Amino acid sequence: MRRHLPRLKKEADYDALFYDVAGTMPLEECYDEHHTMTRREDLKWRRKFLGFMAEQGCLVGTENGMAFYVPVADYFEGIGSISKALIEGVRVGVTPFETTPRYEAVNLGENYRIPLFQLVFHDAVYCTFRWNFTPDRYANKEMWKKHDLFVMMCGYMPIFVETDETLAERGQQLRKSAIAVTQWHEKIGMDELVDHRALTKDRKVQESRFSSGWAVVANFQDREYKLDSGERIPPMGCVTRKW
Repeated sequence: MRRHLPRLKKEADYDALFYDVAGTMPLEECYDEHHTMTRREDLKWRRKFLGFMAEQGCLVGTENGMAFYVPVADYFEGIGSISKALIEGVRVGVTPFETTPRYEAVNLGENYRIPLFQLVFHDAVYCTFRWNFTPDRYANKEMWKKHDLFVMMCGYMPIFVETDETLAERGQQLRKSAIAVTQWHEKIGMDELVDHRALTKDRKVQESRFSSGWAVVANFQDREYKLDSGERIPPMGCVTRKW
């Protein structure tokens, strides 16, 4: 790494690097008598590795991520997806796939999800869903709307995988989704997430509040929701406001 990374960065002028796997694999022990290693030492060397990339002037990303990588990473790809409820066999690509009841109940479930990681680390590291579970691939496009509501509430970055052919088919919806999320992220991307609460007993309407004073209210209902201010939120829609 010390031999090759400075040269590669100079040749390709990289300003960001993504190191796969390191952030998602559990810490390991090694019992080989020539290079024994504890899990604490494994963590030390993984952090030094990611930190070295940062020393080269690069933004650093890794897969999934954990709390102890926050000091040496700028973004975590995949931490927004709850791995225990992913769909077996869905690989990275552009082919649409059907969401399962378990995936919808957990990864897109307003009764299940609470943004605990974001409440602690939103101002310290950017996060996304996994890149094989991007909303543009959902066969049921209503799920795309719901996915975007979680991205807005958690303050995640958007992530898509596309080709020229798929852009011709779903580019308009992608553009609408990307603009809404990125414009929101411009407001709150560097903020702390200071509060998250349900506004209805059934958790169908939820609000996230950020340290800059911006808030987003998401309506997961199949009917309109009226705020105390009189503002109306359409079904599967949201509003942003100052709190």
